Amino acid sequence: MNITMRNTGIIASGLFCTSLSLASDNIRTDAFITAGGTFSDSAIPFEGAAKDINFNQLSRIGIQYSYKPKHDIPVTFTGQLLARGYDDWAVTSEWALISYRPSSSWLINAGKIRTALFMYSQFYDVGVTYPWTTPPEEVYGVFNIPFTSMGGLEVINTQFLGDWALQTRIQTGTGDFNVPAMGLDVPVQMEHLHTLQFNLSSDDLTINLAFGDIGWQSQELSTLGGDPRIQGAFSTLAGSTDPAVIAGLASQVGIANTTNGKAEFFDLGIKYDSNVLLIAEIVKRRLTNTTFPTIEAGYLTAGYHFNKYTPLITYARSDTSNSLIQQEQASVTIGLNIATSASSLLKFELKNTQIDDGSVALFPGLDVNNVGLYDELPVLFGGNVIEDSVNKVSITFSTVL
Repeated sequence: MNITMRNTGIIASGLFCTSLSLASDNIRTDAFITAGGTFSDSAIPFEGAAKDINFNQLSRIGIQYSYKPKHDIPVTFTGQLLARGYDDWAVTSEWALISYRPSSSWLINAGKIRTALFMYSQFYDVGVTYPWTTPPEEVYGVFNIPFTSMGGLEVINTQFLGDWALQTRIQTGTGDFNVPAMGLDVPVQMEHLHTLQFNLSSDDLTINLAFGDIGWQSQELSTLGGDPRIQGAFSTLAGSTDPAVIAGLASQVGIANTTNGKAEFFDLGIKYDSNVLLIAEIVKRRLTNTTFPTIEAGYLTAGYHFNKYTPLITYARSDTSNSLIQQEQASVTIGLNIATSASSLLKFELKNTQIDDGSVALFPGLDVNNVGLYDELPVLFGGNVIEDSVNKVSITFSTVL
């Protein structure tokens, strides 16, 4: 049985394959759950894992409900409540929208919608829709995509071309979120996000192409420069404790508040799924007028289906530029999926990550070291010395109800 790879498009399109009826036929409720644990051989947290096993990082639970009024107007109300373990199980409304379908080819959603920047962005929290315990952190980690939904409007058009389905999705909206940077969280006010996504799929092959444009404001100088450790480092470098002098030095080396920041996203993803499983995705996040770096990242996954067992291997890499914040690393992950039922997956992974030795010159003879995806400040700013090789083990069980 090969449930997730061949049928994920079906599961994800409707979000789930089964339904629980409530008071009447026009109310539908579905649920998804992922429970798991992860740990690494590093004493410093890395991608949410350290030496003590963490049962929160990969675990989540969601409930989706929809209501279709009994009248001739083609309108549906949909909501989704989501609780993630790494967010202290705070319950948030991931979706809260009204849908209008003027024809079989067109769908218009308004409200709180899921963003569609990358190939798996729409289904990131539904573990049975992808083969990893979590999509590769180099591409899908919170530093690269620090938000998953926004308030806005989307228009979706679906056309069938023989054995192929072409879905075109346009989104626009706003929202607030936090960006993790050097072990700290920087608040960001997103003034606009525009996305354009094309998804072409057949029984075995899916091709995804997406573009995004974001404008925002943020307080990097007050957040990063206000941290006592970074402040102490700049105080030593400036030879002064005067806040104005420290802020001036921080601004001089690239830590400044953003008043007109811009990000451009590009994504190309391809998935082939028959007996052989191949998935590849490359992304670029180009930033201007900000402390945050430009990122180029990607991964390649290969696997093979042996009845209910799917062994796979993934190579992933991320490169950063144009910033003193460096998060460059490469990883190899070996995994095994077991389809325990038609709607459940048990996954095992071992990941080895190599952190690049590179650094950025803050001043001549004074460098800021690369920290990869460690949850840690660079050494210059009071952070701990990191290991250049990390091993991480992850186990998850995912199901839809």
